[in-house]
Amino acid sequence: MAGRSFSAASATTQANHHDHHDRHIGEGGDVGDGAVPLFPPPQSDGTDPVGRVKAAIARLADDVGAIFEPSVIAALTTLRAQDLAAYQRLRQKAKQANPACSVTELDRATRRTTSTPADERSTLDDLVALARAQCHLHHDADRQAVAVIRLPGRREVWRVQSSGFEDWLRAAYWRAYETGVADSTMKAALATLAAAGINDGDEVAVHVRAARWQDGYVIDLCDEHWQAVVVTPSGWQVVAESPVLFTRTPSMRPLPMPAIDGDVGLLWQHTNVPAGRRVMVLTWLIDGFRPDTPFPVLELVGEQGSAKSTTQSVLRSLVDPNKVMLRGRPKTVEDVFVAAANNWVVSYENLSSLTPEQQDALCTLATGGGFASRQFYTNGEEHVLECKRPVMMNGIAVVATRPDLIDRVIHVDLPRIPTEARRDDADTHAGWERDQPRVFGGLLDLFAAALAVLPSVHLTHKQRMADFEPLGEAVPACWASHRASSRGSTPSLCVPASAGRWRAMRLRRPWTSTSPSG
Repeated sequence: MAGRSFSAASATTQANHHDHHDRHIGEGGDVGDGAVPLFPPPQSDGTDPVGRVKAAIARLADDVGAIFEPSVIAALTTLRAQDLAAYQRLRQKAKQANPACSVTELDRATRRTTSTPADERSTLDDLVALARAQCHLHHDADRQAVAVIRLPGRREVWRVQSSGFEDWLRAAYWRAYETGVADSTMKAALATLAAAGINDGDEVAVHVRAARWQDGYVIDLCDEHWQAVVVTPSGWQVVAESPVLFTRTPSMRPLPMPAIDGDVGLLWQHTNVPAGRRVMVLTWLIDGFRPDTPFPVLELVGEQGSAKSTTQSVLRSLVDPNKVMLRGRPKTVEDVFVAAANNWVVSYENLSSLTPEQQDALCTLATGGGFASRQFYTNGEEHVLECKRPVMMNGIAVVATRPDLIDRVIHVDLPRIPTEARRDDADTHAGWERDQPRVFGGLLDLFAAALAVLPSVHLTHKQRMADFEPLGEAVPACWASHRASSRGSTPSLCVPASAGRWRAMRLRRPWTSTSPSG
């Protein structure tokens, strides 16, 4: 690891769709050396439905019945349910191979295999059978059912009792039977599938947005292809299939595809963070991808016209983009935990105050905890919301007033922006959309470099947020290395080559929790 740097990829590497995101992680595959996907994709052997159908089409010119053999019909039925485009292409090739082949009879045959008469099977039975044939059912540690679905080019993971899984199941049923499903029937099918996953499936770990993996972390890009970024002390790499299981909620939005020529310094052109607090903000952003450690609470304070909301939105978009980037003041403690259960980052704006109970709830989110209440329509069972989340908030005045919360807060005072320096929203958004991929790539560079340095950090005195302190020491050192190398001949972000070099570069003043007075 010593002396390794994060240099730009060669033109040869950029020619590959995924290799152009490779940042010195193993070259043995998408997830690095020694990584084994949790659910490996089907192998291309004799059971491949496309191969079986193509073999039948090759014989079709001399044998019009080849396409109607039971094994071929079964393969076509699978393709019709899972990949309608492939089914239609093969259907057309069959007609071209032998005009005497009736594609109408072919459609009827593939429909009959999956749809028996109504008096023998119900829609509910068909839904359950279809789902169990096309996905793996499991459950998590809280005994919530999870469905792992393999689709062409991607693997999706949904909680069975979620709108995402319901949408997939409705679409799959329509492709197979060309008819809709009543809400009551769908509800019964989801309950049946959930019971199957809980009682018959294996227990699996399911994550949201970020997860610890081996000696690094995995970040869910949350895009339509279900790609992820693996970050280790050696670098970062975009992978087509995450080595861990990620699910998502309807309000989550994708992170940008990180640019290989990352430049985290561009961030300050789009935020109003004073120079003296920038390294601390970068450390908070990186810490937002470490779910195995407590999270400090980021508090942005400034008068009107200090771009508090814009700054907070930009910062959140680098960790957990969301349909609603900023939320208003929660009404109850339960509202805080409901927001945390459906978002990775809990983000509040324009707060004037929080009740003592709400501030205690934010402390609980920072270090991990939960909220329990009686579950509806039961005699005494509890409904428990348990999570640990990064929290950010802003206001004109200081919001964190309870001692426990003050000890967990990173406080940033934003200066007022002069009238002549203000920009309209359209220009602000256009500029951030242009620079966000490079800033995100630079942040990943800094994250990987900090992971390489962390084992060399030794603190003799630890404070309240002890897990954040080592990162608070590592990031400034890596940032100093980056700025120094940028002024030299090598524009890459270099990992310090030794513990001795690290000790020479480290900040002499340890990280301390800052009180609201600044």
